[in-house]
Amino acid sequence: MKHFNQLPPKVQHGFTLIEVILALVLCGILAAMIATYIGHSMSRSFTPGDNLRDTLDITSVMDRMRLEYDTNAGMSISTLKTDVGTTGSNPQSNRFGTYNVAYNDYVQCDALTTTTFTSDSGCAPASDLCVLLVTISDPDQSGIKVSNIFTE
Repeated sequence: MKHFNQLPPKVQHGFTLIEVILALVLCGILAAMIATYIGHSMSRSFTPGDNLRDTLDITSVMDRMRLEYDTNAGMSISTLKTDVGTTGSNPQSNRFGTYNVAYNDYVQCDALTTTTFTSDSGCAPASDLCVLLVTISDPDQSGIKVSNIFTE
């Protein structure tokens, strides 16, 4: 005997509510992980740029010292030494810019050694072997240093 009032089997189309909820939760977790990774990478990406800017700033200060010494015929090496400031008196802020003085003293140079003299020792700035060694650092990043040797 045949039954004619039976309906054909139903075919499902689409997703169930549980499948949709699981997909949304997984997408949310994945998005949170990606946002954390990208955010951390973005915050670290500024460090090289900051270091470059600080290096250029302190190099500009040393360039201003060199320029003033080279263009001012009346400036002696001892005047420049005084204008730069004493070692450890930090930070300096003057016409050259803002910087820390890491080293500012006369140095006697020869082919074999470099001997440091204090300003009141036997090293005379007019001597061929006596020069002024100036090392300055960035006030914000003490690891960034620039040195220059000034001669009479």
